[in-house]
Amino acid sequence: MLRRIDGLVKELKGTSSATFSANLVFGVRISADSLEIRLNPNVLSTKLDVLRADIFKEGLIFEKPFQLRKRGVETKLVLGGIQTELDKTLICNIVAAQKWFEAIRQGRTLDEVANDVGLTKPRILQIMDHAFLAPDIVKQVAKGRQPVRLTSEWLQRNTLPLDWEDQRQLIAGL
Repeated sequence: MLRRIDGLVKELKGTSSATFSANLVFGVRISADSLEIRLNPNVLSTKLDVLRADIFKEGLIFEKPFQLRKRGVETKLVLGGIQTELDKTLICNIVAAQKWFEAIRQGRTLDEVANDVGLTKPRILQIMDHAFLAPDIVKQVAKGRQPVRLTSEWLQRNTLPLDWEDQRQLIAGL
């Protein structure tokens, strides 16, 4: 049986995989927040050389939650609702905001920081909230495990509570 499954996987990766995959998929249902794929039991039983009655019916249906994530003109389909790819813009803005905040704590003025990095004061202030994220949220971002909607753009458009527990509750709801 394992050899037959291995052969099926190789066939899915082969040159005719698009046609085979199209035959294997019996149906797809997309709702507002989930994707359901149903496999064709006849094709699967033929390819695995097993009786159709021996195929576990519940194993033919795969349902996954998803979210659409938009950034500019790009739209990504994120399965499971958790980002697994690093958001480089968000990471860079968190690091920059932490550096700027530290410079201000050391006695530099906002004007000096803005001049040093070649940005305007309003732009510095727009990103400064990134420096106040709870450490565990920063770790999630660094691992690419933050909620899909937690982006630099979202942080700039929404008021971030200073209390870390309030942040966690707010961000968990994204």
